[in-house]
Amino acid sequence: MSDDWTTERWETAIRAVFRRALTDPASRALARTDPRAAFAQANGCAAPAGVTFRFAEALDEHVYVLPKIVQPYGELSEIDVSRILHHAMRQQSLPPTFSPAP
Repeated sequence: MSDDWTTERWETAIRAVFRRALTDPASRALARTDPRAAFAQANGCAAPAGVTFRFAEALDEHVYVLPKIVQPYGELSEIDVSRILHHAMRQQSLPPTFSPAP
């Protein structure tokens, strides 16, 4: 297997962990306590070195990753800014699960 981790390959690998965690309580617990081991178990290969990740049951916060700094050659048009923001938002994880107010 190549060491090239494309977005598609990474998403497929994470979905493999999700699939196991949906039906296997032991795999779910492993994903929460040792995400790299759960990743390797589900995919038959180690996660890429230098990548930090974790699995959680739910988040009580929104986490947004700022887009990379752009070094334009001149001014950015509104269309350029819109494209950058659209791409950045597509890379965000799902919003946290909210419990209904009591």
